[in-house]
Amino acid sequence: MDDVARFHARFERAESARREVAQDIDDAYEFALPLRQRTYTKQRRAMVDRLFDGTAVDALQEFASRTLNDIWPIEQKPFDLAVGPAARVSDADGTQRALSEMADAIVSVVNNSRFRTVAFEAFQDYGISTGYILVEPGAADEPVRFRCVPSTEAIPDVGPFGGTEFLGREIECRVVDIPVLYPRAKVPASISGKDKDHKIKLREAYERKREGVPPGEEVWCFRVCLGNEMLDYEEWTGEGSCPFIAFSYSRVAGETMGRGPAMMALPDIRTANALKQMILEHADLVLGGVWMADDDGVLNPDTAIIEPGAIVPRAPGSKGLEPVKLPAGLDFGYVELERLQAQIRRFFHITDLGPTDKTPMSATEVMAREAQSAKRLAGAYGNLLQDFLFPLVRRIVWLSKQSGAVQRWQPRIDGQMIAIKPLAALERALAQDI
Repeated sequence: MDDVARFHARFERAESARREVAQDIDDAYEFALPLRQRTYTKQRRAMVDRLFDGTAVDALQEFASRTLNDIWPIEQKPFDLAVGPAARVSDADGTQRALSEMADAIVSVVNNSRFRTVAFEAFQDYGISTGYILVEPGAADEPVRFRCVPSTEAIPDVGPFGGTEFLGREIECRVVDIPVLYPRAKVPASISGKDKDHKIKLREAYERKREGVPPGEEVWCFRVCLGNEMLDYEEWTGEGSCPFIAFSYSRVAGETMGRGPAMMALPDIRTANALKQMILEHADLVLGGVWMADDDGVLNPDTAIIEPGAIVPRAPGSKGLEPVKLPAGLDFGYVELERLQAQIRRFFHITDLGPTDKTPMSATEVMAREAQSAKRLAGAYGNLLQDFLFPLVRRIVWLSKQSGAVQRWQPRIDGQMIAIKPLAALERALAQDI
C-alpha cells in the first residue's frame, strides 16, 4: 500500500470513529453553542427554535474564559522554566536566570500574538468535546501564528500510546486558492485547466511518523491529497515539532474525541430545556387565556377579537365569552428548574459565593470554597498541563530554534533536564490545605 492509500485508509477510519459520537457532540453544540456551523451535517447552521433555556450557553462562555485565564493568566506569568533534577550544572543560579529569561521571551511571543483570541475559540470546543489549535511560523509582525481548528471539522486519530497523533480535515476550496493555501503544492493537470472558481475537495492531515524513526525521535509530517494524488508533503523533526495542540477536558483510553462539561451535563441540559418550555407554554396560557363560549349561533369564536376596548356581540341570556380558570401552582417547576440550572453550572465549575444581600462570607470561607473547586478541577487541570501548556511551550521553543531566536542546541524540556513550572492561580489553590 502506497503512502496516499495508507493516508486515505487512516483518514476514513478516523472519520468513521468521529461519526459514532457526532450526534452527542451535535446535541451539546445545539444547547450550549447554538448557531455553530457544523460541516459534517447537511444542515450547516443549527436552528434555535428548540432552545428555551440559556443556562448552558452562558455557562460555556464563562467556563471557556475562566479556564483560559486559569492556564494562561493575562495579568501574571503563566509558567517558569527550572533546572530539572537530572541536570548537572556548575552555575545553578546563572542557569536558572537564563531559563527564566527564556520563559519571559516565550510568554512575550505568545502574548503579542492572537493567542488569546484563538485560544478562547478553542476552549469553547474544549467545553464540549476537544479543542484544537495550530501553532505555525508567522511573519515579522507576528512571529508565531495561532489558528483554531473547529472541533466540528477535525478528524482526529490516536497513536499506539493513546495520544492524538493524527489530525485531518476535509476542505472545500476553489482552484485559484490552492497556491495561496499551500504555496508548495503542485497543482495537477486534471484541475489546472478548470475554471478558477471551480470548487474541489481536498484532504489534509498532520500525522506523526513512526516507521523508520529511531526510538525517542519525534517526526511529524503534513500531507494534502486530492484523490490519489498528493499535492503537498512536508516533514518536521524534533521535540516540539508537532504543529497542533489537542486538549480534552476528559477522555477515556482509546477514544479519539474527548468529553467536555457540556456533554456530561447533557441530560440535565435537555431536562432543563424541556421544563423551561413547559413553563413558558403555561405562561402563554395564563397571559393569553383560554375561553369558553355558548354555541348560540350568534357568537363566532373564529372572528371574536380579544383586545382592550373590543366589543364582542352575544345573544341575550347567553354567557358569551367566559374565561377558563387555569390551575395554578408551577412552584415545583420553578424550584426544579433552579436546581437543574445550578447543577449545570456546577458541571461547568461555576461556583456561587451566595447572595449579595446577606452577610458576606469570611475570607477563610471563600478560600475554602475556591480550594474545593480547584480540587474538583484537579483531573481536568492535569490534562490541560500535559496536553495544552507543556506542548505549547515546547512548540514555541522549537519555532524559536528554527527562526534562530534561540540556540538550536538546548537541553530537552522533559521534566528531567529542564522542567516547566506552572504558576497559575489554580496551581496555588490546589496546594491549599484548608
